[in-house]
Amino acid sequence: RSPASRSGASLRATRASTGDGMSLETSEAHDPSPEEVQAARAKADAKRADAIAARIDAAKSTPPSASRSWDARDALDACERLFRDHPGSLIRERCRDEIFTPSKGDDDGSSSEHVRDLVYGEFGFMSLVALFRKYSDQIPPRAVVADLGSGVGRALFAAACLRPDIARCVGVEKLRGLHELASEVRALYDAELAPVLSATRSPKVELHRGDFLHGAEWRGADVVLVNSAIFRDELFDAMEARAAEVLGAGALVVTLRRGFRDCGREGACWELLEATERRQSWGMSTVYVHRRTRNSPGRTGIED
Repeated sequence: RSPASRSGASLRATRASTGDGMSLETSEAHDPSPEEVQAARAKADAKRADAIAARIDAAKSTPPSASRSWDARDALDACERLFRDHPGSLIRERCRDEIFTPSKGDDDGSSSEHVRDLVYGEFGFMSLVALFRKYSDQIPPRAVVADLGSGVGRALFAAACLRPDIARCVGVEKLRGLHELASEVRALYDAELAPVLSATRSPKVELHRGDFLHGAEWRGADVVLVNSAIFRDELFDAMEARAAEVLGAGALVVTLRRGFRDCGREGACWELLEATERRQSWGMSTVYVHRRTRNSPGRTGIED
């Protein structure tokens, strides 16, 4: 290529994504500096905050009315509208930022966390539809649904839409950035979606930042979702033991890719109800549904 063509190429603008639906204009000869990327992200964050505030104000000025009919398609449409200011690119970026560049001075231990335990993925919406349909008679009205490693809370809000008669959806997430995004979506849920689900008793969404192995926020839940697709053996086993301690008889625990070890033996804490291939956000994965028996745990787990 001639000097002129190289010069022309270097002047052609390319775009560096900020993950927030915005971009940073650069050239082939100049990658954006960390300061430029940070400034672009701050601008995108401010734009998103303005959009959220406008949506909440609009909902307050014209309160939505409760829907008389609600099916899976309605639930899917509602969730998509709820997340329209929180695209997947933003969520993945915030997750990567914390996995590979944990915040200085953060005392939550994420800097030493195994990366594979924190890689982001979500339960597929239709996978959740199948779950709530198949086990509807085992999930009582005013039930509590928990999601361990809840990310931005998409499964929680989907559960609220699919079962508007449940009492609470409880999420536990370790990464600060994802927890903050989930809190933004919850504010929108409270303003826009909760009044549509029920005029008086729509599901309450609770978000907790912390380690689900040590917290007690999900104690006594009726349904627990765990995206365990790439959990290490140690984490998966610790979660199984913890679930046996904090959940009561009849509780359902849904895991991905692998099932609990303590199934099928005499005196087991868990009964395996099904192992079925279903589509998740990244592709197909086996869904394991376990039910807590009345048997006591045979080993000591982690204290609150």
